Amino acid sequence: MIHLVISNYNADPSYLFELSDSYTIYDQSDDRKTQDSLKQLREEMNVEVHFTENLGHNLNNILDYIIDNYDQLPDKIAFLKGNIVPRHCSLLFVSEAIKKGFYTQLWNQEEVNDRQNIQYVLSPGQFLEVNNSWFVWDAPHKYFTSLNQLLDFLFADYRQAAFMNFAPGGNYLVEASRIRYNPKSLYQGLRVIIGYTWRPAEAFMLERILPLVFNRTHQLKPHCFDFHTFISELEKLPEVSISTKPKPKENLQNKVRWKLIEILHKQVKKI
Repeated sequence: MIHLVISNYNADPSYLFELSDSYTIYDQSDDRKTQDSLKQLREEMNVEVHFTENLGHNLNNILDYIIDNYDQLPDKIAFLKGNIVPRHCSLLFVSEAIKKGFYTQLWNQEEVNDRQNIQYVLSPGQFLEVNNSWFVWDAPHKYFTSLNQLLDFLFADYRQAAFMNFAPGGNYLVEASRIRYNPKSLYQGLRVIIGYTWRPAEAFMLERILPLVFNRTHQLKPHCFDFHTFISELEKLPEVSISTKPKPKENLQNKVRWKLIEILHKQVKKI
């Protein structure tokens, strides 16, 4: 049986209960009605419901569950947002993935189209986005200002990729064996990176690199194997919270081209 870990915000997640008889709910709602409904569910049906701070979006709850249950994880886990349907895919898409029971990126927004050099939809669940960290400057950022910086901090052999393949929204079906292929300290460190405020840029970064984490695509740096060392290395990073979007570099070819035009224009005026 697949265990559902549902991160909820001002939604009624009960429609997801038909997918499994085993689930844990993390609720970040600020809506009193939603909170009261889940409290009643916890009392009457003995459902495991945790009321948490609204920090790091649903990525925080994914890490909370992994850290708290690392040594006794269910064999298969579906990390779902309470509004995954219809926000990120259909209930049928999630249901079919759970029936198959292997690693799946739970995303299938049919209205999303290819945009040349920006994003591509290869197939259901396979979304590619240009790796330019466009989201950083519209969100708080404390440790990193680009996805590549975070990846360089985590992985010894990371080579900058032009595009990232991930599930927008951070919904995944994952086997415990994939999760435990990484040390617990990695998840503890990531929890610190994204857990300092609501919707930080680092949470959007983690959303995009989760496939690299779950698939252990690259070799972890030594500090990822010890939480205290991880934090020590993190604290050595320069302060970036007040950094702003850098101005685009002037294209040298255009600069030379306009200089030549200016010279030619002066020559023409002399004739």
